[in-house]
Amino acid sequence: MDSKFFLEHELDIGYNLCYQPDCNCCFRSECLADKGEVMLLKDVKVNLPGKGSLRIKAGFRFDGASIPRLFWSTTYHPFHHRVIIAALVHDALYASEIFERSEADNIFKLILEKWGVPWWDRNKMWLAVRTFGGSVWKSHTEESIKTARKFISFVDEVA
Repeated sequence: MDSKFFLEHELDIGYNLCYQPDCNCCFRSECLADKGEVMLLKDVKVNLPGKGSLRIKAGFRFDGASIPRLFWSTTYHPFHHRVIIAALVHDALYASEIFERSEADNIFKLILEKWGVPWWDRNKMWLAVRTFGGSVWKSHTEESIKTARKFISFVDEVA
């Protein structure tokens, strides 16, 4: 299998930028802009070298890289093209708990490297998820994991 993280097709996260979040003209039952989320409009398949293929189905919602606004000038915007794939995969792996938390964090860092994020930035971001991601991980319930797994599947390379 190719040693690079690759996508089946170009990522189309279907931004819905809403300038009037209380307009009541959206077809969704809840406003994504209020939550700072985007929703996939197409399935995304990501190769995880040495592991297998991760498929994230249309409808999965995520918030990009959880970078506080204060740090955007020293790292990246949460939906920057260099970090968006890593953020999507990391959010999917966390939500579904397909891998252990430490493995999900390491995959995040590897994808950042493959997408050209400099050593200092990717290690800052990795350290942030290692330090603060535990609270997100611990907030999962059996029901939230079950719901996430409706959108996320993994095919092991050796299967």
